[in-house]
Amino acid sequence: MKRKTATAIVAAFLMVTTAMPALAAQQPVVKEYTFKTSDRDFRYEENQEIEIGGEKYKATEIKYEKLSEEKRKSENREYINLTSKTVPEKITLADGTELSLEDVNFEAHTVTDVDVYRNYVSQPDIPQNLKFYANGQEVIGKRTSIKKEVSETYNMPFSINGKFYGDKDSLYYELNGRNIPANTAPEFDKFSKELLAYLDLDSDIYRIDSGQWASGYYSEGDKTVRMAKYTGMQKSVTYTATYQATLYSAEAIYSNGDTNDEPVYTVKAIVEYTPVGLSQTKIIAIGAGVLVLATAIGCIIYFLKKKKKEEQINNE
Repeated sequence: MKRKTATAIVAAFLMVTTAMPALAAQQPVVKEYTFKTSDRDFRYEENQEIEIGGEKYKATEIKYEKLSEEKRKSENREYINLTSKTVPEKITLADGTELSLEDVNFEAHTVTDVDVYRNYVSQPDIPQNLKFYANGQEVIGKRTSIKKEVSETYNMPFSINGKFYGDKDSLYYELNGRNIPANTAPEFDKFSKELLAYLDLDSDIYRIDSGQWASGYYSEGDKTVRMAKYTGMQKSVTYTATYQATLYSAEAIYSNGDTNDEPVYTVKAIVEYTPVGLSQTKIIAIGAGVLVLATAIGCIIYFLKKKKKEEQINNE
């Protein structure tokens, strides 16, 4: 009987110790985080409370490990012949450090090009914009002016036809509102300005040297017509179009983003967490442990009473 009682007590003890893991002390959870700061007194304030498997954990202890220390870095860069107010947003130094644009100042410079049209009488089609190279850069210039220059000499031959209205008995031809004797036709000596105006030619540019009839008389409706052909020399015209574009130079400052002389530390925070309160699972486990403990105690009391009773019976 004593052996049975001892066995029951040991069994109860084993049941209690097996069912009570939730009451034992929990091992803390440790996590590591890396952050940057310019504060010498490292202080990590993120992730003060986390959740793992549905359970909440609170940071109870934080240890720090300095990984690196970096002071402010900056560099000035000059750029020339930029076609727009644009510079790189980031640069990389020889040691691999990446710097970001902190400040930039631009200065505009005007560049000029001309396009020449020679030996024209009337103005050609001159474009509003022109691509050209300046300081090794291709730019698009806008036309700012057109200059017209007439040659000093008559250097280009020309020919033109003229139509005259009047029959062979006509005494006059009307040229530019003036009656010119018909017997001077078709060259109209001494009346060159009137002839040029009649032919719609600029007397400052054209000179008629000869003229001859190119047809006999013929009818156009109720009018008698005769054609003449003229040859001569003209002064050429040179058109010079000027174009302008803008190039920029820039002075840029790049830095690692720190505006003071304090060093920047890269730090590892080693955070220890402990559970906050009891989860439902732990409450159930604890309840089960208490129930097992109560049952075990009841069993022990029962066996002790039974043993005492048996001893009393044996003594009688």
